[in-house]
Amino acid sequence: MINNLGSGGAEKLLEESLPLLNKIEGVKVDVLLLTDVKNVFEKNLKEWAININVIPLRKTYSPFNILYIRNFIIKGKYNIVHTHLFPTNYWTSIASKLIFKNKPSFITTEHSTHNRRREKFYFRFLDRLIYSNYS
Repeated sequence: MINNLGSGGAEKLLEESLPLLNKIEGVKVDVLLLTDVKNVFEKNLKEWAININVIPLRKTYSPFNILYIRNFIIKGKYNIVHTHLFPTNYWTSIASKLIFKNKPSFITTEHSTHNRRREKFYFRFLDRLIYSNYS
């Protein structure tokens, strides 16, 4: 799960790594995007038979994404959910609290050594709370 497939480094990492994962027997890779704006890597991923899903809201910062993420995870019956970037990390962490049966493992990748949210006390506290939901 990631905000979009724009031309950033996290998005490029997905473009390069997901086809490799998808080749592994028994592994099925799907991608959930908060928005489909500037999806420069989508075509390449689809060529590798990777399913690209976009939340219909197409609004990165809408808290309603939480419900779509929850339903997507439940419907997909995933073993592992891997998130990238803010706010996808936040929305998925909260959605994980709304899954009560067959909960997958949740992991996240922070793609920067600097995080402006850590400069504010309340965001440092919130980050600790959010990231405590990940394996």
